[in-house]
Amino acid sequence: MNIVYPTLVEQAYYGMLKRGYDYPKEEIYKALIEANLIDENGNPTQDALDNNLVEECDSDVLKRFKAQYPIFMGVDDKYFTVTKRKDVLVNVAGIEKFAKTMLLAKSTTKCQKKKARALLTYLSTLD
Repeated sequence: MNIVYPTLVEQAYYGMLKRGYDYPKEEIYKALIEANLIDENGNPTQDALDNNLVEECDSDVLKRFKAQYPIFMGVDDKYFTVTKRKDVLVNVAGIEKFAKTMLLAKSTTKCQKKKARALLTYLSTLD
């Protein structure tokens, strides 16, 4: 079985290998959780971020944003920008893609489709 470990576990593993220590990734994963550096999903804890023990990269911020707002899951990452303050921005092309996806989705309600059309109409006036 090939287990995919979170990025921070992989980074810790390879960092330790460089120093001559060959601990199993599973032990590193458990140790990072016990040290309150990561949660069970491998995301850095707020405590670890607040104390500058780990640094959140842009892709982690975007993954967290999409987890909080799953409506954006279908929008490709290329349409997003993460600022230095770790705010997530969606460009106009990304919003257009999102609205068009909403129009095509079978689960979209009539009200949501109406809002998506209105959004596309508004975006067309921004040129």
